[in-house]
Amino acid sequence: MTDFQSLQRQFSAYIRDPHNSPLPPGCDAARMQHYHQLFFNNFDGVLELAFPRLSAEVGLASWRDLTQLFFKTQPQHSPFLGDVPAQFAEFLDTQTQHPLSDGQIELAAYELACFELKTAEDEPQRADELAPPSPQANALNPAWVINPDTILFESLYPVHEVNWDPCSTTQTPTFLVLVRDPAGRVQTHAISAASARLLQLMHAQPSWAMASLIDALAQELNQSTADLSPLVQQQINQWLDEHIVLAVGGRC
Repeated sequence: MTDFQSLQRQFSAYIRDPHNSPLPPGCDAARMQHYHQLFFNNFDGVLELAFPRLSAEVGLASWRDLTQLFFKTQPQHSPFLGDVPAQFAEFLDTQTQHPLSDGQIELAAYELACFELKTAEDEPQRADELAPPSPQANALNPAWVINPDTILFESLYPVHEVNWDPCSTTQTPTFLVLVRDPAGRVQTHAISAASARLLQLMHAQPSWAMASLIDALAQELNQSTADLSPLVQQQINQWLDEHIVLAVGGRC
């Protein structure tokens, strides 16, 4: 290791943990403390932006303990601050010095999904560019594609409810669709388990015609196709209005 590399490591170690790391040779202590605070504030700021409910839930003191421990112990492998929240969510799930409840961990996962969807840099695509229509598609039997700015989020807790207590041990299986609307805002829609399965089938089988999707779902739910068909079409139309699904070739 060259002297320069050694100095870099000492500089990084001091920035992360000035109380337990030696001051790099030739560096001014006051200036190094300023650098430490500057770097930490940048990390803390992006984490508060990504996890607003979690930070409020655990309280200022505990939140600062968590972010300082993260900053001190977790190496950052990306130069982009936008990548920090995902690393922080992993850290929360494995660190043991400041244990969180299962609900708080799930809340962190939910807020991370919202943050990543909101900050995604992909340009919106036109519906006719997302996928080719199925060979069977026509005006009465349209093809569908899921909006690429959509996430299906499953949890054992109602993480989207602002009045829910993340420390509660009561489990309520919850299915959510997160979608970035045309204005760039992330909207959360609660759906049933059956609707979640329909969305999964549409994602896994993008070339299937609507009739095939309904047949597959009816078999899984042990329901008749005739009874399920109008409910599926109603759900698809609702998803169209919510920008969760985009039509290619028509609308039912």
